[in-house]
Amino acid sequence: MPHALPAAAAVLASIAVAACAAETGLELRVLVQLNQPSADGPAIAQHASETAGVPVRYIAATDDRWHALAIRCADDRACESALQRLRDDTSNYGHVDVDRRRRVHGS
Repeated sequence: MPHALPAAAAVLASIAVAACAAETGLELRVLVQLNQPSADGPAIAQHASETAGVPVRYIAATDDRWHALAIRCADDRACESALQRLRDDTSNYGHVDVDRRRRVHGS
């Protein structure tokens, strides 16, 4: 049995590496200004995902109108298209900008 632990660890490591390799694509952080205030992060991300046509992850709010989101895209072209779809939705978004703020390492 003493050899089972290293073998199990090797299998788990292989699974983790395969899972990381399977996650292809880009994540683009954006700041959106909602036309109607909301504090419902999951609903904001869901609506943005439906609008953008790609998965969207809610990150944080600066207030009830400005929210940081991450859009997940296959490549640069897909990110540009998703960003444009968000910008075109002027009935829901006053502004949609790429988040160019510096982030502290690890956040």
